Amino acid sequence: MRRGFRASFAYLNAWTVPILPLSWFVFGTGPAALIASLLMAVLGFAAFLRMGRGRWYRGVLPGVGKALILFATIGLSGALGTAIVIVIGVFAGLAA
Repeated sequence: MRRGFRASFAYLNAWTVPILPLSWFVFGTGPAALIASLLMAVLGFAAFLRMGRGRWYRGVLPGVGKALILFATIGLSGALGTAIVIVIGVFAGLAA
């Protein structure tokens, strides 16, 4: 369990550092936001493949599969968190 936490923190650190300058563009509109979003996804995928060998997978094909599962999980948890925040905001607006 401790090894998994250390590996997760290594992955998140490896992904966070290059996306910090890009996050400004993601919240814009137009092609710059689209390109920045795609670039952030590619950087996250590359960070997982770079940091995960020996920790989460042994071969390239299992690594790609686990990276896709990880990105689906991150996307679903982000969507769930966004929905919860929207519901809280609606109820807060009705109560005010």
